[in-house]
Amino acid sequence: TKVEEKLFYSVLNDLKPQLLAFSLVSPNFKLYQRFYPEIKRRGSYKILIGGWQASLNPEETIKYCDYLCVGEGEEVILKLIEKIKIGSMPIDVPNIWFKCSNIIVKQKVEPLNSDLSKYPIPIIDNKCSLYIHNNKIHYEDPYINNVRYGTNIGRGCPYKCTYCSNSYMVNKVYPGQWSKIRYRTVDHVIAELKQAKEKILGLKCINFYDEVFLPQKEWAKEFFKRYKKEINIPFYCMFFPGTCKEE
Repeated sequence: TKVEEKLFYSVLNDLKPQLLAFSLVSPNFKLYQRFYPEIKRRGSYKILIGGWQASLNPEETIKYCDYLCVGEGEEVILKLIEKIKIGSMPIDVPNIWFKCSNIIVKQKVEPLNSDLSKYPIPIIDNKCSLYIHNNKIHYEDPYINNVRYGTNIGRGCPYKCTYCSNSYMVNKVYPGQWSKIRYRTVDHVIAELKQAKEKILGLKCINFYDEVFLPQKEWAKEFFKRYKKEINIPFYCMFFPGTCKEE
């Protein structure tokens, strides 16, 4: 709403960030495009866009930001922030596109990290969180009062369905890599879900957002044994019928 838009701008004025980072998918890119001129006008901060929109359509997306992250960005964004702190161009930061005069510099995409469990689990905490909803600023983590919690056990997809964005990741961004599913350890996933169960008092369902819930057999045996014992909450997932067995 117009009220929520004004509240968003008031947050920018209060925080005075050096970097604004947006993770976008294609459907909400149109909304971002509408906000962009006013966002840019209101501050001297730099703008970074990542997410599926940035990887699938970088040539269009770079028009609406200072930096663009193609592919995964957990480690890349830390390197970019260090460059911004010292006022340096990210000429040696992989995955990043940026503007230099009238030229767009396109850095090479680095190989995928195979160990997803090296990354910390998402924090559920009110200390540094806020969101805008129903024309109000809520100074809390949006998950705290939710009944659902979403996560992934891994990344990648073994299929190449032509209608799906994963086929682009397989063929263009990470050829020979994206089709190999990388799994987090069981310990890592369970630790995240235990935190969610502890902090989200009204939690009723876990959503696994993996494109295809296709864990390896031994991984699945260990995970579901521990899930039943330590989490024991109904869950939702997506899978391909041909890969499922009664076991």
